[in-house]
Amino acid sequence: MTLILGLETSCDETAAAVVRDGRFVLSNVVAAQHKLHERYRGVVPEIASRAHLQNINPVIQEALVQAGVTLNDLDAIAVGHRPGLIGSLLVGVSAAKTLAWAAGKPLIGIDHVRAHLHAATLTDGTLKKGLSTFNGGGEMPGSPLAFPALGLVVSGGHTSLYAMTSPTDLTPLGSTIDDAVGEAYDKAAVILNVGYPGGPKLDQLAQQGDPTAHDLPRSMLGKDSLDFSFSGLKTAVLYTVRGHPKGRGAAARFQRSVEDLSEKQIADIAASFQAAAVDAVIKKLSRAVHHMADHNTPPRSLVIGGGVSANSLLRTRAAELGEQLGIAVRIPAFDYCLDNAAMIAGLAFTHYQANDFAELDLPAVASGSCCPPRCLLSRPHRERIVRGCYHPPMMFDLIFLGTGTSAGVPMIGCECEVCTSDDPRDRRDRPSVLVRYADDRQGPARQFLIDTAPEMRQQMIRHQVNRIDGVLYTHGHADHIFGLDDLRRFNAVMKTAVDIHAEPNVLTSLRKMFPYVFAPEKNVNPSFVPTLIAHELEPGRSLDLFGATWTPIRLMHGRLPILGFRIDYAGKSIAYCTDVSSIPPESYPLLDGLDVLVIDGLRYRHHPTHLTIEQALEQVERIKPRRAYLTHLAHDVKHADLEPKLPAGVFLPYDGLVVGVG
Repeated sequence: MTLILGLETSCDETAAAVVRDGRFVLSNVVAAQHKLHERYRGVVPEIASRAHLQNINPVIQEALVQAGVTLNDLDAIAVGHRPGLIGSLLVGVSAAKTLAWAAGKPLIGIDHVRAHLHAATLTDGTLKKGLSTFNGGGEMPGSPLAFPALGLVVSGGHTSLYAMTSPTDLTPLGSTIDDAVGEAYDKAAVILNVGYPGGPKLDQLAQQGDPTAHDLPRSMLGKDSLDFSFSGLKTAVLYTVRGHPKGRGAAARFQRSVEDLSEKQIADIAASFQAAAVDAVIKKLSRAVHHMADHNTPPRSLVIGGGVSANSLLRTRAAELGEQLGIAVRIPAFDYCLDNAAMIAGLAFTHYQANDFAELDLPAVASGSCCPPRCLLSRPHRERIVRGCYHPPMMFDLIFLGTGTSAGVPMIGCECEVCTSDDPRDRRDRPSVLVRYADDRQGPARQFLIDTAPEMRQQMIRHQVNRIDGVLYTHGHADHIFGLDDLRRFNAVMKTAVDIHAEPNVLTSLRKMFPYVFAPEKNVNPSFVPTLIAHELEPGRSLDLFGATWTPIRLMHGRLPILGFRIDYAGKSIAYCTDVSSIPPESYPLLDGLDVLVIDGLRYRHHPTHLTIEQALEQVERIKPRRAYLTHLAHDVKHADLEPKLPAGVFLPYDGLVVGVG
């Protein structure tokens, strides 16, 4: 008999569980945080981390008490250490390391995503709850999976298909190229205003509606594709609720709001959305079964895990598919669908049997799964079966789109040495950057603009940027926002709205400066204008954007409060602080431990709203990043003259420079 204590803190559930022999759950304690995050309609990383700190010890103690064991009775300590919110992961990983060291027990690091696939094998070890798995093939509860198997993980951050030859041998077959299905549920729930958490609320509401009321899209991509796409479905729900604005205007000024709809109309839209989302998943499951059969590995079981596996329609449709194809369907009991520690401890048993233990320097990794992405690997690596804790290639970089001032360099009518320089590094667009990162989800890299400079169109063409996942604004000055109109091309290319994030006063400025975008009903002629969804930012309150934590930082631009941004991804960090003249004392902790700092360094002479070169270097010395780059450079600064004089680790960027962090 092997007893393993599992810990799980990847997002907003603090969980601990004791599992016997990998399948029999002796305790499964979960402290949820729904009430803490409800007002924000999404998980706030800092709030989640603080709640984990408060809950972790009582949850562990309760799990041991319910299981009737002590630390000395355990054979190992397991923890989900990837992927997730970095602050949340650190709480669980630190607790697991401490327990393992103090009790002299082996430590096992578990990939959270693949643990969801093991959840279907769990059953109640106390024999009090009856069947623990829903299955369409007659297996006894707690029985191991029949391999080869087809695995599907469906959650708020993942929608992925895997060919499985054992609990730890997975080969990726397909994944979402944009939104995960759980993410689409959450966004649809916000559009329909059904409450939080959105997925379960929408599922309940859908059961009261007519799934045929609206013909919403099912994205199949190519005829043989095993990838998913849900962003178009989300946008279709938005248009169904609020109507198509005249001239494709911004979301804030659609023809109607959800409050104009009856309860029956809202339920019908919810049911139609759920029908479309689940239909797309089931069709891809069927394709994947035939794909594996065509490659001489017909699956003996279909395994589904993740929060969306609790969805009522998905469970029904999956059972029907299994019966149709003659394949056993394994779906977790409801207790094991959402994030929990029983699945962590259960999967750890396989590692325990293989003596696959972690050292006490086990890292918490925000993004990336143990399965390498197809799109980032050569064919031989794609075809190998992945074992253990293979660390996939990870991309995290920043492209300097513009490094100049509000006037740009060269300036109109100026004949100075820099404005007439033939050094391309002295030609500077207005300031903005593109932040890119990629994880294991096989789709394109996530790409976010910080500010939309007047030259945005040329910048996007120059760098072949054909899609973005959003825009974050530092402040509302013209050199940072006047490229906003060009966002409409992304609407056309991506067939979806563009999310923009800014402080409330900046959003107000945008509405005043671009009334034709935000109030299209007042336009004289119908026209193609950007379709935007606005989100308010607050300094110090982080947001999770596709696995990266973005933290707005309060800065001062003369007397004007503005924002900088810190981006944390896969254990690395970048901060972007342009147009700054001073940093408030409370903002410095948000700049600790940076890999890369980009900071304003306008010129040598004093300026009332910008740091000088000397002042910027003083800030670099205080913040102590591993590397620093001075941006927002005036025509006083000649690249070839200043670059050699900078201290070690400090550099002058130039337009087009790519700074890699991963």
